[in-house]
Amino acid sequence: RHGRVAGQLSVSRSLGDHHLKDGGVSCVPDVSVVTLETADACGAVLLIASDGLWDAFKDEEAAELLRCCVTAASSKTSDAEAVAADLKGTAAETLVRQAKERGSRDNILALAVFL
Repeated sequence: RHGRVAGQLSVSRSLGDHHLKDGGVSCVPDVSVVTLETADACGAVLLIASDGLWDAFKDEEAAELLRCCVTAASSKTSDAEAVAADLKGTAAETLVRQAKERGSRDNILALAVFL
């Protein structure tokens, strides 16, 4: 029901709930490694977020909001360190604030890693 494990918990919360292990939940992570060439990584962002954020955003919407954050930070200065400092203080916070404004009431966490 609504993407929840055993109709009870969203996946990100259910990993520690042992009573749901029979429901197909595993604590063994699915790990993959990807080597990015410098040209491929330029402008890439790794967004790690809890279900509270994903309840409010589609992948493309979160990516677009991050692009807007980058554009806003870049329009203030051409200094890469200043842009990075601006993004450090605003990108994840903006995502969380927008998720709240969109009505998400679940735990909301966002970590944006600019590669």
